[in-house]
Formats: sequence, C-alpha cells, structure tokens
Amino acid sequence: MADKNEYVGHLVRDRIPEILRKEGYYPMTRVLNDEEYLFQLHHALSKAIRIYLHQGSLSDLADVTEIINAIAQMRGVSVEEVLKIREYRAMTYGAYENRYYLEKLLTPEEKEQMDKRDEEMGFEVQF
Repeated sequence: MADKNEYVGHLVRDRIPEILRKEGYYPMTRVLNDEEYLFQLHHALSKAIRIYLHQGSLSDLADVTEIINAIAQMRGVSVEEVLKIREYRAMTYGAYENRYYLEKLLTPEEKEQMDKRDEEMGFEVQF
C-alpha cells in the first residue's frame, strides 16, 4: 500500500480502514451525508482521472470506472443504464473509433474560396 497519509482527508474505498487496521493503524472515519458523498466522489473522480492520465495503467482506469459506478448509484441509476445511454449516444453521434480530430470548420464561403485556390494551384482536396 502507498503512503498511508495519502488517504487522510479523502473518500476511501470500503476496505481501506480494515487494511489499515491490519497494518497496525487506527483509522478514524465517519460516514458522509449524500451531499458530501457526491462532492467527494466528484473530487475522487477528478483525482483518479489525473492519475490515469499521468500513469495510464489499467488499474488506474478501473479506479475511474469504480468511481463512475458509485456516482451512478448515488444518482439512482445503474451502470447498465449509463451504458445504455452511452450506447445510444454512440449510435446517434458515433463513438471514437475513427479517431477524427476536428481541426477547422469552414463556412460554405470559405470552402468555396479554398476550392478555387486549390483548383488554381492544381490541388485536389477532399472534405
């Protein structure tokens, strides 16, 4: 387990107090009310995402999904419902499979000007 003090002042997984007790520590905990819990889940999600982005391990990604699961439950929905919404949005707007990166949006006038320029220069650009 990492530095024990990193847990102090943070929402922790359910077994962390037990694990700390087995290691000879005396964790002092309290149960958060709904408002505090949701706030701390959002904070934990932000932290977990930063860690994942920095380290990139599957374990870190699993932490992100665990927190998302807890947030869904707190909002009264199941992860399955969230996944159904994800699926709907993927069908409606697509997923990220094609790896498109939107570099610029041209107005019809800008596109026409660009086509004219490219034609004059002998380029063929497809949009």
